[in-house]
Amino acid sequence: MRWAAPTSEPPIDQDSESKFLASAIGWLHARRLPFVVLANFHIGGRQIDCAIAAANTVLVVEVKSSFLPVLGEINGTWSRLHASGQWLPYGNAYEQALKAKNALRDVMASVKEVGTFYPDGHVVFTSGLPSGSQLTRGDYKVGVQTLDEFMAGLVLQGASPWTLDDWRRLASNLSLTSVTMDEIIAPRDLRLAHEIVRHYCATAATEYGGAARRWLSESTEQQTALFSAATSGPGCFISGPLVAARP
Repeated sequence: MRWAAPTSEPPIDQDSESKFLASAIGWLHARRLPFVVLANFHIGGRQIDCAIAAANTVLVVEVKSSFLPVLGEINGTWSRLHASGQWLPYGNAYEQALKAKNALRDVMASVKEVGTFYPDGHVVFTSGLPSGSQLTRGDYKVGVQTLDEFMAGLVLQGASPWTLDDWRRLASNLSLTSVTMDEIIAPRDLRLAHEIVRHYCATAATEYGGAARRWLSESTEQQTALFSAATSGPGCFISGPLVAARP
């Protein structure tokens, strides 16, 4: 399993996205299914809320939440009731999900032949649909559902030509950051703390990794002795001649 979120994009701040990811990833974990999830990333000029790859399945999900009624069909601009009583324009999430899944398929096809394969597209309202909503249910290209409906009907089937290793390589190529589920659902201040610790560890490894390989022997015997000394008592220290760093 690998969960990936971007380093250069905004963090996952929307409660709706965290709620969706917790439900979907919990479902996958419960069934012990290997998977890769990419969230809040840009590809092919499109922003994608979530892409789930598991076995032969690829799901592209546009996550929404509204506590006011929404109107809309497959085509055309959607509308949402404003607190003022007016119906104001609201982005057509069906079109957003359709363009997102097509953009992801184009990237897949640029790596290997995909034939007639397309990812499954979904629009998921995590807060349900408020009374008074009149919204399309979508079609075979993109389904429009509540979170409960999505989870109840979730079936992983298809014939994706990509393996999970392909998705991991894509995550690496996009410079995404691997994070835990705890980080996703944690409050923003805790997520920032996680990011600071991650950045510190990466910087320390980069700065001292090369020097440490010159300072310490990499023989199995000495590694074992050092580990034993460091863990069998209150601590240990290492001494030796000062060696100038190589240019």
